[in-house]
Amino acid sequence: MAATADAPPLQFTPYAYTPTVKFLGINVGGTILQRPAEYLNALTSYLHQNAWSIVFLILGGYLVKVKVLDPMHEKYRKARSYREATDPNRVASLQTDMRRVRLAQQEEAAKRSREAEEEARKKKAEEKDKKRIKHPIEERG
Repeated sequence: MAATADAPPLQFTPYAYTPTVKFLGINVGGTILQRPAEYLNALTSYLHQNAWSIVFLILGGYLVKVKVLDPMHEKYRKARSYREATDPNRVASLQTDMRRVRLAQQEEAAKRSREAEEEARKKKAEEKDKKRIKHPIEERG
């Protein structure tokens, strides 16, 4: 078939055909440069149509988190902490450690007490020796 005078001749250009495959209202078969612009347009139109709904959903979600979820989480955390703190196995191991530490503290306190008593005894002896009137023979000798 020959081309008629009123119809332009057919030419093959590789980028002339852009398929229009739409997914969720967005052309996913367009060229690389068309897709971001279409996504941006679709996103802005969606936001314009549903802005108040989005605002109220975010506000409601925040209020539910603050008023319901956070107190429930805190209550659960405290209950778990109490349950772990009163666990008989843990308490038994902590009591042995506590006894060991208290014994060491008691020995340290007794040692400090003995040292302080010894210091006081030496100081008292020095004071007594200072106050004592020396005999003339002791002074010479």
